[in-house]
Amino acid sequence: MTMKIAVALIFTIVMQANGACHKLKADFYFANGMFNSQAAALEGLNELEIRNGKKFSKDTYDHHEVAYNTNEFVLLQLLQVYRHKVEDGTISFWKWLGDFSNFKDSDVFKEQLEKIFSTQSIKDVDLKKQVARYQKSLDGKYFVITVAHSQGNFYTNFAFEKLNSDKTKMISVATPASSIYGDGPYFTFKSDGVIAYIPAALPPNLERHPAGLFDHEFVKHYLDDPLAGDEILGSVHSAYENFNTSNEDELNADLDKVADWFDSNFKKKRSDNMSDCLLSYAIFKLKAANLSCEEKNYSRLLKYLMDCREDRLDDKKEETSCPFWRGMDIADYFYSHMSGFPLKGDSAFLDLHPHCQIDSYADYMSKVKASDVEGAIGTQEKLKKSEEK
Repeated sequence: MTMKIAVALIFTIVMQANGACHKLKADFYFANGMFNSQAAALEGLNELEIRNGKKFSKDTYDHHEVAYNTNEFVLLQLLQVYRHKVEDGTISFWKWLGDFSNFKDSDVFKEQLEKIFSTQSIKDVDLKKQVARYQKSLDGKYFVITVAHSQGNFYTNFAFEKLNSDKTKMISVATPASSIYGDGPYFTFKSDGVIAYIPAALPPNLERHPAGLFDHEFVKHYLDDPLAGDEILGSVHSAYENFNTSNEDELNADLDKVADWFDSNFKKKRSDNMSDCLLSYAIFKLKAANLSCEEKNYSRLLKYLMDCREDRLDDKKEETSCPFWRGMDIADYFYSHMSGFPLKGDSAFLDLHPHCQIDSYADYMSKVKASDVEGAIGTQEKLKKSEEK
């Protein structure tokens, strides 16, 4: 039996036993406004859940929760809104300043924002709880979508700025804030009798028919309005779909341990072993490949490495058919759309792993040994066995 037949046989056998794909992991939150009891806040969440389920039944969330802003004494809540508005303006100023040159990457900029967030968290217990709950979702590798109403916009803006994650999306309703985190969509009636008196709030952008004198309640006015309700739900769906699209490079569940290894290896230097470079690049290739999640499995990753081993053992070849070496010299920009892919001259990965840099075929032949490929295969198999225990 030739090596190629053996590889094909192994690939076929393992393909039949590969694992399942993860569904998109997403948590949904509703951030209530002022003067809302827990019951009223829960009603807003429930209405969103029911209506979204009817309109977009394929959008599934692991958890639905209220990011609750306590219904305190009326004057205290008004004081909170005033303080939030001041803090909102301060953050907007620093963010605006951060758009100039690379100031946003400076220690001064980061220190000032951290002071704002720290002070705000100390003053507001609700905000501290919300940040902790969102962090728990993110730590569990869940995407987070929050619909914020009224004062809830201040809380969500502060929380998401503090977390600074690309796995959060904010949809704003009746916002008194001057900006929306991530430039997310917002919906405010021109007839909203509360927002009309908030200085420097984002300008209203919706007409309500028939217009009332107040038009500020979340369910009664915004969600029940045919146009506003559809646009709010449509924005939630769009956020979900965007996360789903960003999830397309997800690997099959039978590579969970390998994926964990990759994430760890990507973030910090593990060793100077070329075998680690080879396994990392094989995973880069698999994640970027135009394949379904089911096809991005253990067997295909193994085949990448075994093909490379067979190729590397043939010293008479003038070119390599190793399926991922070109990624190491970044000659092929097919994969460069991937977030974090090691693009030569602009690569966080290569900054941490300079020994993985390969500039030419001659460099490849000099640096990569057959034993390195064997080491990469061994690491993958060891990770797979640890997953099966």
